[in-house]
Amino acid sequence: MVEINEGDLVKWNDPAINDFAPEEREIQRNRIYKVVEFINEDMVLIADEWGEGEVFVDELELVEQ
Repeated sequence: MVEINEGDLVKWNDPAINDFAPEEREIQRNRIYKVVEFINEDMVLIADEWGEGEVFVDELELVEQ
């Protein structure tokens, strides 16, 4: 498993992706977030220019450290 750190750029594999309209899903899958901070060992705060979220670390895919 790749180590995720604060400041890393990541993609979020949102388990609720199917809640989006079909035409929006690819846009959501391609969003790049920055890891802002660790909430605990399992959760992080991620953000991009459109929003932020508290997500599980194991839902993240490292893009750039």
